[in-house]
Amino acid sequence: MEYEDRLKVLKLPKLEDRRIRGDMILTYRLIKGDEGVDYTKFFSLANIPYNLRRHSKQIARTHMNLNVRTSFFSRRVIEKWNNLTEYEISAPSVSIFKERYDEKELNGR
Repeated sequence: MEYEDRLKVLKLPKLEDRRIRGDMILTYRLIKGDEGVDYTKFFSLANIPYNLRRHSKQIARTHMNLNVRTSFFSRRVIEKWNNLTEYEISAPSVSIFKERYDEKELNGR
């Protein structure tokens, strides 16, 4: 049985989607302070006018001279995180964030 067929039978998302979901959960936990780590060691929040941003916790894009760094956690989460909605990132707990993320990102395709 092919990979895509097995995923359909088991009702599972692709591995790539599961990895992205894990990155978004970790980013949420870092920004909320659940990990006990200062998120500013990884990224800083963007200073974007309210009417131009998608949500209140957007991550600033910084210029990098090396393409190698594009796969670093702190770089690869920026675009996906910034495209989430206020509804998703304002979840009061990790479990509710997961539900909201899955509802929109995984089931909404």
